[in-house]
Amino acid sequence: FDQYPVLTENDANEFQARYNISVYLLSNAYSTMRLATGYLNLISEKLYRRDLELTGQVSMY
Repeated sequence: FDQYPVLTENDANEFQARYNISVYLLSNAYSTMRLATGYLNLISEKLYRRDLELTGQVSMY
């Protein structure tokens, strides 16, 4: 059982190309809370923007 799976940059690029979904790679499991918070805020903003676009509340461009 591998407790710490590794996602390579190539894996992330293939996933992004196939599904058109951004992937953010963290360097290790011990990243600082500040870094993790920044990533979570970025993801939340992207999801919020996507939801606004899907409901027609803002333009897609």
